[in-house]
Amino acid sequence: MLTAAIARGDDPLHVVRDFCSADGRGDRLSPYEWQNIAPLLAWRLEPAWDRVVLMQGYEISTPRRSDDRVEVDVTYTVTGEVKPGEVDRTMENGKKARLETVTLMLVPDGDGGWLIGGAPPVPHVFETSVEPETLAELLQPGTEYTSNSAAVWGRLRDAGWDIPYTPVAAIPDSSHFVEVGTADPGDLVVYYAHGAPYHVGWIEADDAVWSSSLNAGSVVTSLSAFAGATRYWRPRRFDAGAPEPTPSRPSLRRR
Repeated sequence: MLTAAIARGDDPLHVVRDFCSADGRGDRLSPYEWQNIAPLLAWRLEPAWDRVVLMQGYEISTPRRSDDRVEVDVTYTVTGEVKPGEVDRTMENGKKARLETVTLMLVPDGDGGWLIGGAPPVPHVFETSVEPETLAELLQPGTEYTSNSAAVWGRLRDAGWDIPYTPVAAIPDSSHFVEVGTADPGDLVVYYAHGAPYHVGWIEADDAVWSSSLNAGSVVTSLSAFAGATRYWRPRRFDAGAPEPTPSRPSLRRR
């Protein structure tokens, strides 16, 4: 599959087909299998995901050219989501599945071919490729797999914060964090893809972020190492008389 993906890299539709096939097998959930899909991707670091979408199948649209990029819609038949300790199969009107469309952006690879670029979408995996309940247990903190949110939670505890574990998607709505416009060391940076949080890191210093990746483990990178819009969140103290940072609602900053 790896050789074929590289050989057909000049055709954006084939790149998307190979990406969806590998993603559906779960290659973006294993540091070993990730190497199979890496030649198709513009991003070099895969987030250590704490959420996985289950699906039955997908349909790929005709590619659309936009300046020097190509956009392709992928419509998934979604049957549920795997979260830390939970398999969520909630659907509207009692349905067993729903449709979800993700727009993939392809960028030139500099050698006449195309790569999947932009902020990475959440892995969409065939339900037959994983054991959802086992995966849900693995996504929880304290297992051999350390997700991005579990890693940051560990740093918060080490720094003396008595804050419950919070998956990345729940950080913006958590009462234990407040959004700030300018980040200080010890704050969190939340990255957004397709309008939703997908990755979280711990601010080490100016333009230095510590986070957990699938393919490289715990890494310190620049703020721009993960694509997408960013927003900053500061842990809150609920002690009587403790000062609170001034909340702000900055615009999403595209990187």
